[in-house]
Amino acid sequence: MTTFVEADHPRGQAANAGQFREKVNDAPSGELTATVETLPICPRHGGEWGDDITCEGCVDDDGQMLPFEVDADGSPATPDLCARCDATATGTDGLCDRHTLRWGRLDIGEGSRTPWGPAQHVSNVGPGIIVASCAGHGGVKLSPERNREIPAALRNSSGWYEEDCEYHIPARYFPAEFAAQPHLRDHWTEETMREDSDRRIRDWYPDKWEKANGRELVKGESMTRDEQLWAREHENDFVTRYARTAATDPNLVRVGAKRESDGAEAEFLIPVDEYEARRDGDRGRAGRFAVDPSRHAQLPPKPAPVTMPEEPKEVRTATLPDIYEFQNAPLTPAARERVWGDLGKRWRLQDGRVLTLRDMIEQDGVYGVTGYEDNGRMKYSVELSTGGLATVTKATYDYLQTQGIADTRPAHIRASHDYQVASAKLFKETEGGDHRLWRDPKAKARAEKLSAEAERLKVIADAAWKAHNDRRDALIGSLEARAAAEEKSIEERERAAVVGGVTA
Repeated sequence: MTTFVEADHPRGQAANAGQFREKVNDAPSGELTATVETLPICPRHGGEWGDDITCEGCVDDDGQMLPFEVDADGSPATPDLCARCDATATGTDGLCDRHTLRWGRLDIGEGSRTPWGPAQHVSNVGPGIIVASCAGHGGVKLSPERNREIPAALRNSSGWYEEDCEYHIPARYFPAEFAAQPHLRDHWTEETMREDSDRRIRDWYPDKWEKANGRELVKGESMTRDEQLWAREHENDFVTRYARTAATDPNLVRVGAKRESDGAEAEFLIPVDEYEARRDGDRGRAGRFAVDPSRHAQLPPKPAPVTMPEEPKEVRTATLPDIYEFQNAPLTPAARERVWGDLGKRWRLQDGRVLTLRDMIEQDGVYGVTGYEDNGRMKYSVELSTGGLATVTKATYDYLQTQGIADTRPAHIRASHDYQVASAKLFKETEGGDHRLWRDPKAKARAEKLSAEAERLKVIADAAWKAHNDRRDALIGSLEARAAAEEKSIEERERAAVVGGVTA
């Protein structure tokens, strides 16, 4: 711009109009093309940036930064870390500015959002790499520029990698930066970091590693793959699931084993020394033991467990009032709205049909209403005859009982729920303290009332549980008697074990 034309600029009608009239820009022209004199210098090489440490990207005699060299495919040929960058420095300040520009920056600090909650501590590993620690977990965040260097098969689109297993993915592809961290640099090198991280990726993510590297892993290269191969090789064998010292011989182990090919289960007796050696040799075993029925004695099948007889469930149907009759139901306006909303809610059943709760009650029928305690509050639902539960409000739970849909919970369970809710109310009021020491008479009276109610419900719950346990003992015996019978049964079955027995 050489002159200011007032007519071309409506804003020139302001109070300061005309102050640039006949003004001429006589400043020298500038060029946007960088010259040797205007090229940026390395921030680690003097100048306004600080110290006198040079990097390989600087010309030694005058300190000017050279342009990036590129390979034939156009990618930067400059190493991730300049050979002369301060080897003891970490983070952006420890690297030349060329790499900061190449890898981008991350604006993440304490309090920033992460997949594991607000960040409580953030450390800078290098340009475009930070490690965030949160209350319960944490992880690594890569800039988009860094994340593009991760193979697609291993890459997380978010750039976040959790700190336990996925941590080794960025460490594998940026080992120099991770090995240079203050707490690691005395024990790790770029090469050892790369090798260790690659091994861990093979162990935990064999499928992704194979896609990223274009080849299949062989036995011994991946812990997870070896475990998968071992399981495949022994899918027709009985593989141990648990072990107990034999009741009849301390030198034997009674093991429970399962055959994956058909789901058959059986118990065997194995010498202790042989079983303890299961962790030796092939790591693909992962502590598992393949039983040899031609050498290991098999126990007779377990007897059917003694359990309480199930109470028969009766399907109940009910014809619910239409909208006009429902308006006269003895409910508050708020309760009436909740009940009507629950009855009209549509549910997709296991057989694919879509019905309202009203349709299910009137057509298919239901077993009843039920509930459970969750952190001091009751949650209610309708137990469907077609399987599953339909969640409802307390108002609907109460209303359906007036329509002949009973609560299916046993008496001792209902009493326990009542007591748990009352105890939660007392705890909320007193915050766990002793209300008997309070000085505020009103607060103390509220707490005493809640305490008395909780005590009353506890007495009812204890009596209900005693009645349940007495009935159970009368039907299937006491807990002690059943434990003794089971132990006797185990001893008898161990003595009856034979090699080559029936393998289920």
